[in-house]
Amino acid sequence: MGRVKLNVCVFRRITSETSISFTLYEGAKELLAVGAGTGFAPNGMRTMDLIEPGFRPLYEKVCVRNNGEDAQIILLEGMLLEEGFGRDQPWVGKSGWGDPDYIRKSAHRKGLLDIMTSFIPKDSIQLSKRLIKIE
Repeated sequence: MGRVKLNVCVFRRITSETSISFTLYEGAKELLAVGAGTGFAPNGMRTMDLIEPGFRPLYEKVCVRNNGEDAQIILLEGMLLEEGFGRDQPWVGKSGWGDPDYIRKSAHRKGLLDIMTSFIPKDSIQLSKRLIKIE
């Protein structure tokens, strides 16, 4: 997923300023949406807006929002760097940082991968390739 995000960045930057061709080499046999859902922090969304203005509307269609009375505005939550991470402390669950304007949301990796790859020419992706050596 990270390489696809990087490729979208590179593709937008290169094609908007030059005619340099590029190729994304991926070791997997296919682009797979493996893992949990993923989301973007506010700075990540602003970055994607700058890289690809068409991304946000598509992302908004597939993302799941944190809605209802139990909605959380927490972006980060603190824990201790010790055995058990401080889960036995009375402040656990009350140590979050957020903002009333922040809405926690995420998307299934498959939906996000489909969106990201829609911005990349299919012929710029080579699967089953692995870097062995750089000279």
